[in-house]
Amino acid sequence: MTIGQLQWRFNMSRSIFSSLLCARYLGTRKLSATALGIMLCAAPMAWPMSPTDDVQAPEQQKAQELCIAAERGDIEAIQRLCQDGADPNIRWSIVGQEVTPLYCAVCQRKHKSIEALCAHGADPNETMLTTRGTYATPLYVACQIGDVKSVRELCRWGANPDKGVVTKDDTQDIPPLCVASRMGHHLVVKKLREYGASLDKAEVVSRKARKTPLIHAINEGHVGVVKALLLGDGHADATLSQSNNLSPLIAAAYARHTSRSAMIKLILNAMQPSAATLDCCGVDEEHAAQFTAAFVNQKTQVHHTTALHGAFVHRDTEAAALLLHAGADPTIKNANGDSAWLYGATAS
Repeated sequence: MTIGQLQWRFNMSRSIFSSLLCARYLGTRKLSATALGIMLCAAPMAWPMSPTDDVQAPEQQKAQELCIAAERGDIEAIQRLCQDGADPNIRWSIVGQEVTPLYCAVCQRKHKSIEALCAHGADPNETMLTTRGTYATPLYVACQIGDVKSVRELCRWGANPDKGVVTKDDTQDIPPLCVASRMGHHLVVKKLREYGASLDKAEVVSRKARKTPLIHAINEGHVGVVKALLLGDGHADATLSQSNNLSPLIAAAYARHTSRSAMIKLILNAMQPSAATLDCCGVDEEHAAQFTAAFVNQKTQVHHTTALHGAFVHRDTEAAALLLHAGADPTIKNANGDSAWLYGATAS
């Protein structure tokens, strides 16, 4: 959505609200189409968007011009405004937000504008105030819309790959990798890995709940993102549990989509230590298998269910076979005293 469209939508919303107030004041319950049309047209003129609509402050005028130039991809205007002294990090206050030129360029996928603004000193880590009261970086927005080129440009100019949405005290809230994983943008995930993003940095959902990028991808059924996170050297930790002792393997087994088996395969492969690691640590294959089985049989904190319980709940025989081959114990009971074998017998 462009800035002009955002202005129009907000102006129309206030127009309709003012029309309803007028109707209530006049004591009418129904308005004719003509009367409503007149009020809708007259309300924006009678009620400007802000006290500075007619005469904007010079600083806000420059901010508006630079943001619109960035949004349109007008490189000549960007260069002219910056050479005339406009701050490339200036904030334009509009509709409860404080947007930056770089944010406007990212929203419209204007990669040349991003390059021009950064070349004139725009800070790719500068945040903008959102309507929710949080502060988002341009990189977060680029990851949210899945624009790989914008991600590359911003990271090339020094954007912090782990800084996304932050709170007022500048504490991390939602890393860019989490939103890219949740939205299923596997190419963005790969690009963030190239620029050193922390693969296990979790999103703070609540005071006690946290979600890593891997858990986000598993919950949403994005196999491509799971591959991007788990394949290759230095991959995400496939054994890292979240709140309630929820492991990626349990999350995959209980997932409500048809990609359970594919994800379980990827997780099990990522859990296997390499031969070089075994030699370095002096661990034989038997002890390594016991180590893997311990994670395969991990139970959740409250209901004490395992990944095998989840596979049988969904009647996924392929997933169950994978887990059993990896050392899953079908005799482990949950909080209700039910074993995975019982779940399997019920399902069959």
